[in-house]
Amino acid sequence: TGALVINALLDFFSYALCVPYSETTDSAHFDMSLEMLAGLGRCLFKLFLHPSLSINKGAGLLMKAIIEEGSSEIAFKMQELALAEGALLRHLRTGLVTPATDSKQI
Repeated sequence: TGALVINALLDFFSYALCVPYSETTDSAHFDMSLEMLAGLGRCLFKLFLHPSLSINKGAGLLMKAIIEEGSSEIAFKMQELALAEGALLRHLRTGLVTPATDSKQI
């Protein structure tokens, strides 16, 4: 049940911050939500370790929105955390180890 709650929260923030849904979000709420998510830092990267691919995808979408839409300071902080947490290696491992019958899952 914890995974369902996390997935619901990721969906909520995805609809508020990710393109094309973010066009309807008020700019003050948008900026505040981006800063709050960026403040999670390492906790956001820990979602990439979850066995559920939907949680991995949701965290990736939010990370993309933070880097693309946030300030340059926030983007730099996220890039440093990605290097420190080994995000590239985790994604590579997930892509190589995941048994996929469909290319959409990778």
